[in-house]
Amino acid sequence: LIRSGTLPQEIAVLGRNRKEMDPIAGALRDAHIPYIASGGVSYFQSPEVKDAMAMFSVIVNPDNSLALLRCLAQPNWRLSPLARWELNREMLRTGRPLNSLLRSPKSLGFLEDVDRATISRVVDRIDQMGAMALAETASTVFWEAVRETGYYGIADGMEDLQRQQVGANLYRLADIIEGMGARGEIPSFGEAERYL
Repeated sequence: LIRSGTLPQEIAVLGRNRKEMDPIAGALRDAHIPYIASGGVSYFQSPEVKDAMAMFSVIVNPDNSLALLRCLAQPNWRLSPLARWELNREMLRTGRPLNSLLRSPKSLGFLEDVDRATISRVVDRIDQMGAMALAETASTVFWEAVRETGYYGIADGMEDLQRQQVGANLYRLADIIEGMGARGEIPSFGEAERYL
């Protein structure tokens, strides 16, 4: 089909179950053809989708410590591995949510200056995106979160096919969100996060 001029985004392959689709996905990957797998576990287990879902959770509920810790590994919000480990240890020691620790600069003296500066910026952006989520569509907030965390930067070191796959997965998630909004099912960002 592609050799005859059909664009990849105009082609659909349907299967009954994941067992049928795995060899097809493998063949597409081997042929360097980007694809979007709908359904099944693999789509929602891809790192870029898990990171986007973590961002959704943090914007709606900044006290989701696991989601926030995952966000602190994304490009523009990245803390050093040691800082993430120390913050996790401090959460366990004090029983405080990560968001609470990050908002107490005096309690972060054990971190390097560069990590504390990143934390200050992250806290401000979480608050701004939380406010944005009250006024904007879920799709608008989604793309702002992707831009803000620098997630696209994560694909810079990837091979072409991997980069296309990451982009396809993020666009698929955006399509899901936009489709819910267009049908009037998910008018707010918080409802989109709960739905997904």
